[in-house]
Amino acid sequence: MISSISGVEKMSMDTFCRFRDFIQGHIGISIPDAKKVMVESRLLRRLKALKLYDYSIYADYLFSTEGQHLEVPRFIECITTNKTDFFREIEHFIFLNEIALPEITGRTGISEIRLWSGASSTGEEAYTMAMFIEEFKLTKPDVTYKILATDISEKVLDIGRKAIYPLDSGEPIPTRFKKRYCLKGRDESNPTLRIKKELRRHVSFKSINLTDDSYQIKKSYHIIFLRNVMIYFNKDIQKGILNNLYKHLHPEGFLFLGHSENIPDHTIPFKRVGPSIYVKKEKIISE
Repeated sequence: MISSISGVEKMSMDTFCRFRDFIQGHIGISIPDAKKVMVESRLLRRLKALKLYDYSIYADYLFSTEGQHLEVPRFIECITTNKTDFFREIEHFIFLNEIALPEITGRTGISEIRLWSGASSTGEEAYTMAMFIEEFKLTKPDVTYKILATDISEKVLDIGRKAIYPLDSGEPIPTRFKKRYCLKGRDESNPTLRIKKELRRHVSFKSINLTDDSYQIKKSYHIIFLRNVMIYFNKDIQKGILNNLYKHLHPEGFLFLGHSENIPDHTIPFKRVGPSIYVKKEKIISE
């Protein structure tokens, strides 16, 4: 059957199962049968971009050698959710300023704080981190910092690099923060908000697939935020991600997960110090 709107053949259940099994097996995200229409809708723009009119043909291309190299990142970009907001789960940022940053800067030998927003999407989380660090710097002006913002999607990373957002997305930002760290666009027909250059220069963006066996990151980080993304992965992939985060977290560094997430695997030595907040502990090597 052909959709009267798109001119594309509707997705068969067999084709949906091919996509679903790939998503579950290789990305770790569970897609129930009830989400078939959602998958169909999200992939439609890829079919149009490739000038294809049948989802089964798109599936054949996706699973070909060329498709596995070129199309899989775009496929994942379509399927994954990029939900983020400024000042989301504010309790974590209060903990960051009142506990984590004072503890880290109180340690000898640390001249620069390194932070990582592991599922940054369009950058709101990373820039919220920067705002709070700037507030911390009002009493600790010698503190320097760098923030790495990563996501699997280059499209959302480009938005983060530009740091231009719809004006209403800035509603969660307190007025004094807006005045200090944001600029309002001049085009009244397209009201926007932009993060000031003073913050943007501290944030860099990089594409990373969290499900990879290893990440192309050389440095360790004092603070890692990876919030509201682990819930989409199965237990084995969660464990692999947590092991990778452990490797890249500085000793006694802080890991922030989403409020509905936790670390149940006690073989990875993280100590819970707050709601979905953990500190890295050294592994005990048995004799």
